[in-house]
Amino acid sequence: MARCVLFALLVLVCCLPGGAPIPGGWGSVPANSDSLQEPLSVFIQNYNKATNDVYVYRVQSVVSAQSQVVAGVNYKITAILGKTTCRKNKYSDVNKCPFASGNKLKKIKCTFVVYIVAWTGVKEVTQQKCVKA
Repeated sequence: MARCVLFALLVLVCCLPGGAPIPGGWGSVPANSDSLQEPLSVFIQNYNKATNDVYVYRVQSVVSAQSQVVAGVNYKITAILGKTTCRKNKYSDVNKCPFASGNKLKKIKCTFVVYIVAWTGVKEVTQQKCVKA
């Protein structure tokens, strides 16, 4: 009986706001966290390969981010992408490309999930939805 009560209290504490995260559940990640650099890079590389635009896009800001530990880590991120002045085939580091300005400036809001398994090298975008910002 005592074990059942202890287990019930543990479950209750974990489920309350501010309690410990539920294993396998989504947890918030600060927008400026270094842990987001890899999933952001994976997404922006895939996004730029898939678009028909002549110019590359890069992340302008992170709106929100969450992570979920599974057999690796899922990162669910909402970010604003901005069109740059760098052509797809003529840049080495997208983060050094300046954003376009004036009527060439184009912003896109994307929500996406990147799945990363560090010990096997798996890095893939599993979900993606982008709209004009």
